[in-house]
Amino acid sequence: MCSLIMDILINLANVLYVVAYFTTNIVRLRVLTLVAASCLALYFLNQPVPMLNVVAWNVGFIMLNLFQLLRLLRRRYGHERFSAKLSREMLAAIGTSGRP
Repeated sequence: MCSLIMDILINLANVLYVVAYFTTNIVRLRVLTLVAASCLALYFLNQPVPMLNVVAWNVGFIMLNLFQLLRLLRRRYGHERFSAKLSREMLAAIGTSGRP
């Protein structure tokens, strides 16, 4: 990837982590850290010499946050209503209404 995209990925990841530290909504925190860890994994995977150890750690963090996010949403909405409300909760966590 070009260096501009790499710069955007690393800076976006760090900005998302900073925003996550200041949020009080746990769902938003999980979503922000998922996106930030994904940016870092892509950044380190696309280096001239990929840093696979760092990529593996970030994939682990992604899986951990995804598991905890799903667990939190299941507990919040119950199993039967979980899938119906999942998309609305995710949209709310990233600050969009889901409407055009």
